[in-house]
Amino acid sequence: MEEDERLLHASSFGAAADAYAEHRPGYAPAAIHWALEPAPGPRVLDLGAGTGKLTAT
Repeated sequence: MEEDERLLHASSFGAAADAYAEHRPGYAPAAIHWALEPAPGPRVLDLGAGTGKLTAT
């Protein structure tokens, strides 16, 4: 993939990010606590974070 095409893809979500964040359901805090219980350290990778809803929770 050429650099210009990569940048176009990388920036394509920005136009819809606010609507996505507003209308996408959040994560239940209990589910987050459950998922993090076995985590060995203070860091978690939010892969494919989108608008960061999981990170914020």
